[in-house]
Amino acid sequence: MDKDLILRYMPDYYNGVYEMEELLKAQGVALSKFDDARERALLNQYIVKADEKGIAVFENQYHITPEPGDTLKARRQRLLMRVLPPQPITIRYLEGLFKSLKIPANVSVDYGRRKLNVISYSGELSKEQQKLITLTLNCYLPANMIYIYQTWYKCEPARAWVGSATTCKVTTVAHAEILTEEQQRVKFYEFGIWQKTSDATTAYVGSATTSKVTASVEAERRKL
Repeated sequence: MDKDLILRYMPDYYNGVYEMEELLKAQGVALSKFDDARERALLNQYIVKADEKGIAVFENQYHITPEPGDTLKARRQRLLMRVLPPQPITIRYLEGLFKSLKIPANVSVDYGRRKLNVISYSGELSKEQQKLITLTLNCYLPANMIYIYQTWYKCEPARAWVGSATTCKVTTVAHAEILTEEQQRVKFYEFGIWQKTSDATTAYVGSATTSKVTASVEAERRKL
């Protein structure tokens, strides 16, 4: 409620009267607070609209003790699960129930073993929602039925290399020829080497050359 609502209904003959204007302003503030409190008390009668104090009253009525760190949304969802009217437990009902609570989970039943399978993916559910799923199954499933709740992780599609990777290595080594003393002088003359040398007669003129060639064959990449 607007706190200046009463002031707008002030008669014209009070215009300019300071005392009356201030009195109506004070009454407007008090009436606005009262109206907000009345509206909040009305909303606290409904779990969907209740604030923290209203949720605490409902939890006390249904003997529910909230855990430390629970958010107001998680506490409200837990209460909604408790006050829902009893209905036949079917796959369609559970799927609709999880959908209304915005819980992405897949439900299937192994009738021969009387087992309910619930699968959700990590990252799509918060810890409060996972606790809510467990609470729902504990409250609604009959005593002669078990359930398995699994959390899976999503990953990229698997890929494999079909074929083989072949690597070939070829090494070539070339040694210098063995020269006599006369041949060495000729080679030194050709290369312009005139300094004295103490090399033996069977010295190697030139350098050993080594080369490597590597060839790789990449296999075909396919999606599984």
